[in-house]
Amino acid sequence: MEEALYFAIRYTPFWGIPVIFIAVPSAYVYWLKDLRKVSLCFFLVALFSFCVTSFWVWAGGPDPSIQHFQRLMTIIFN
Repeated sequence: MEEALYFAIRYTPFWGIPVIFIAVPSAYVYWLKDLRKVSLCFFLVALFSFCVTSFWVWAGGPDPSIQHFQRLMTIIFN
């Protein structure tokens, strides 16, 4: 389980950016169809992907992002 999470964090741009490109237009289409809750769900998914991708860039890439995440988890759970 831990390795799968580290894999997802390490390769964030490969899933985060496509999710943003899919979720934002979907949110817009459902907003136009007056399905606000569905639109909000797509928007929140896009926002989460943007935040995780921004963290990946801020951390400095794949290996530093894992190190920052591990430090954060030790602070939270210890």
